[in-house]
Amino acid sequence: MRNRRHNPAWFASLALLVFRVPAPGASPPSVVVVASPGVEAHRLAIEGIHAGLAASSPEIRMVDLAQLRGEPAAGARLVTPGSRVIIAVGSEALELVAAERPGVPVISIMVLNRSST
Repeated sequence: MRNRRHNPAWFASLALLVFRVPAPGASPPSVVVVASPGVEAHRLAIEGIHAGLAASSPEIRMVDLAQLRGEPAAGARLVTPGSRVIIAVGSEALELVAAERPGVPVISIMVLNRSST
């Protein structure tokens, strides 16, 4: 297995964004991760997200990319009360999340650059 490094500054920034003090009676903060868990690279990214956020103990809600394909109302299921951020793993996840125009910040990881020819 390859040596994986977790960028502490990235996780610290995410923690500040996600875990600002909630209003009294508000839902507990959650992070939504949209990925394809059947893809090994995505599984490794998900493990890294869990490891990086373990000290903060947020609810991490996984959304399988396969479930979002072809479903017109995906956005309503992505953002639930308490959702503070969506992490889109991969280009397809980013496209589906962006199309829903969620009202929370979106962090994209593992997105390939398209050549502009």
